[in-house]
Amino acid sequence: MSHVSEIRVGLATCGIAAGAEPVYSAFEKELAATNASVKLKRVGCIGMCYNEPLVDVVYQDGKLSTYGHVRVEDVTRIVEKHAVGGQPIQDLLVATDGFFDKQVRIVLENCGLIDPESLDEYRAHAGYEALRIALTEMTPQQVIEKVTASGLRGRG
Repeated sequence: MSHVSEIRVGLATCGIAAGAEPVYSAFEKELAATNASVKLKRVGCIGMCYNEPLVDVVYQDGKLSTYGHVRVEDVTRIVEKHAVGGQPIQDLLVATDGFFDKQVRIVLENCGLIDPESLDEYRAHAGYEALRIALTEMTPQQVIEKVTASGLRGRG
């Protein structure tokens, strides 16, 4: 049984431009062929566009290994040796130490973690919660006061 639970492929504009779509397709085929019980997920950009295509291999405890500049030719090795065999591919790993240290992600906190095309995943991460509260628990005046106090300025 694999200790890897999920493989995430960055499929934002930067990833697509760098060739992430064929990489994602190769993972679909390889995972199906090996019958690995590993979820394959499309995710948005994490900000390391210079390393695209990026692939995160996520362990059951939530820790992950990040691969950069992944090519279709690398997919079999990643699945067989890492996802199934439990051995990270050292020559493909990218260092993420320090990259996120000074970042405070608010609006983009789930970017790279959830499928940007899945409303179910968005809702599971408290998506639309503020809207629900505004519609069901607040008066129109309270909504106006909350938005005014937030400092939002309608800059699109």
